[in-house]
Amino acid sequence: MKSLTCLAIFTFAFCLATAVRIKNCGGKANIDYQNIQITGCSPKLPYCIFEKNHTAQLSIPFSSNTEITSLKAVVHGVIGGIPIPFPLDNPEACGQSLTCPVAAHTNVTYFEGLPVKPIYPSLRLTVKWALQDQAGVDQVCILIPVKLQ
Repeated sequence: MKSLTCLAIFTFAFCLATAVRIKNCGGKANIDYQNIQITGCSPKLPYCIFEKNHTAQLSIPFSSNTEITSLKAVVHGVIGGIPIPFPLDNPEACGQSLTCPVAAHTNVTYFEGLPVKPIYPSLRLTVKWALQDQAGVDQVCILIPVKLQ
């Protein structure tokens, strides 16, 4: 039984090690990458699957080194190296998923849903998700490999 438990733990750890690779793209905040959650991500695939006619949910835990009085999401789909703006209905994080101001070094989690419309083409791309503070500085900036289907 002990061997089976060890094997299960090893297998789980291996799957996590080969999971989707979310990258930092220059954000100033400390991001808790281990606890980022995104709909459609699987340890079996190198990308997340965003299904059309559904809403992809994401949560990003982070801690800023400076006080945040305003925070807005700026999202792009990067296709062939070209960033294409993806406007959100309500990009303001404060008053939605966060209560601002947020004191420096406070752990918070940003939540958002991204509607995947049926008119979007089926393709692989990188989603660039940034959270810009009151000074226009990227506190959070992550790159998420995605397949739309």
